[in-house]
Amino acid sequence: MINYGIIGCGMMGHEHLNNIKLLAGTNISVIFEPNKDMAQSALKVAPEAVFAANLEGLLEFSDLDCLVIASPNHCHLPQLRKIAEMRNLPTLVEKPLFTAVEDKEIILNFARDYKSPVWVAMEYRYMPPISSFMDLVEAVTGGIKMLTIREHRFPFLRKVGDWNRFNTNSGGTFVEKCCHFFDLMRLITKSEPKRIMASAGQNVNHLDEIYDGEKPDILDNGYVLVDFENGIRALLELCMFAEGSKYQEEIVAVGPKGKLETKIPGPAYMVKKQDQHSEINTDLFFGGMVRKEIGGFHPGKFFSGLLRIAEKAGVLVSFNNSVTEILDRKTGGKSIVTSMGTVNTGKVIVATNAYTGRKYNFTKFLRQRLVPTQSCIIVTEKLSIETVKKYMPKLRMYGNTANIYSYFRPTPDRQRILLGSRSFDRSEPSEKSVIYLKKNLVKIFPELVDCKVEYCWLGNVAFTKSQLPTVFEYNDIYYAAGFAGSGTVWARWLGKKAAEMAIGISNNPSVFYGLPPAKLPFYDGNPWFLPTINKFYSFKDWLKSRRT
Repeated sequence: MINYGIIGCGMMGHEHLNNIKLLAGTNISVIFEPNKDMAQSALKVAPEAVFAANLEGLLEFSDLDCLVIASPNHCHLPQLRKIAEMRNLPTLVEKPLFTAVEDKEIILNFARDYKSPVWVAMEYRYMPPISSFMDLVEAVTGGIKMLTIREHRFPFLRKVGDWNRFNTNSGGTFVEKCCHFFDLMRLITKSEPKRIMASAGQNVNHLDEIYDGEKPDILDNGYVLVDFENGIRALLELCMFAEGSKYQEEIVAVGPKGKLETKIPGPAYMVKKQDQHSEINTDLFFGGMVRKEIGGFHPGKFFSGLLRIAEKAGVLVSFNNSVTEILDRKTGGKSIVTSMGTVNTGKVIVATNAYTGRKYNFTKFLRQRLVPTQSCIIVTEKLSIETVKKYMPKLRMYGNTANIYSYFRPTPDRQRILLGSRSFDRSEPSEKSVIYLKKNLVKIFPELVDCKVEYCWLGNVAFTKSQLPTVFEYNDIYYAAGFAGSGTVWARWLGKKAAEMAIGISNNPSVFYGLPPAKLPFYDGNPWFLPTINKFYSFKDWLKSRRT
């Protein structure tokens, strides 16, 4: 068991807490977070943790194997020095490592004397689009001559105590935000800078804000031109008032042979409560988040297209044919026993997911690791495009943050509203489910109280214990499962990955590939506990609504 100590539990600290909780063999041992609200929030994520009153108290804790520093930027260096005085532990520290040029010698001395590894969390280099870009860039360009990194994004978010509004705390925008990009420049060019030119200013953001009598002094836009020792020129273009950009980051490399681009969608932007009617005409919520990189498609049409392509490629598709057993052959491979006969094969992929069932013995291994639950959908009577746009001006897909989650959107003809959530039923929707879903719809849009429901259906989704999708191999059978309600995305991708693994053409294993999911105790595929769990989380949602 690896015992973690967490220093700082703001937004980034919470990300680390949640990610560590997903890792096997880890324990959040002790936390230091001076802000009461953040500490209470962290306690909900890591109730097993001890909370230290100060950094010294955390470092005196005996069950401690490594540290994560996610405190405000200006705290990083003093905290590293205190750690060096008291302990010698592997440490991950959020960027930047330090915030003032005059502290350079202190950091160099620390790096020389501290014996355990210190990892600065430069996460951009690990993003799949960027790591793929770095793998391809030399071959595509024939040798980089020019490199451009552009970030057009939303302003800095508010932090506890508004520390990130001032250069003295953050190190300044081009340290706090852009050290990622200068790290990427050095990594991509494989060289060090020899000359830097820059022009920047504060022209839009935070101009009317005052904190303890002082105005924020952080820059919100600029250009930085870097000449590298190997002759490559690089340009950083930053704009912090380009909220809603289709691509938040763009990287372009050009050489004598060609040009390579990678574009990363902007993750999100926030909508304040007072502005939410421009997105959704309801007073139920307290603002929201818009994610433009997420879309929707018609899964029936998508499946039909996949089936047509598979059959055209010569795949034999057998309908209304039950698999009753998968047996090992003495000569190697598998025998698949079906209601229409037996098929001998070398490799088998099981992709039954939420429809694995309990009827046959061969499904036992998967069904003990997968919890199917029902998602039920209602569709209103025809309302007209104008009425639907009245409630959903941007005609987006929507979801709330309740424990018993609801999702809702216009239908493709934009004349009805569709809403889905958990179901009270296992196979066919009942009136009870329709009433429950209609009640959820009316909570959001009270004016639809008299609107009729014309359609209702349900289907299964499935979860692993970790609530993450998975692809794995066991006994020469390949599995893709546990798509957690997002099968339209994950089923296609992880099915492809399972197939590549089975036929031996996978370049790299999927990040979701690993050991089989954990087996659930006292469970054999019948989720007898779901009604109780649904009631518990419904009660939590009710309590939350009462508090707000």
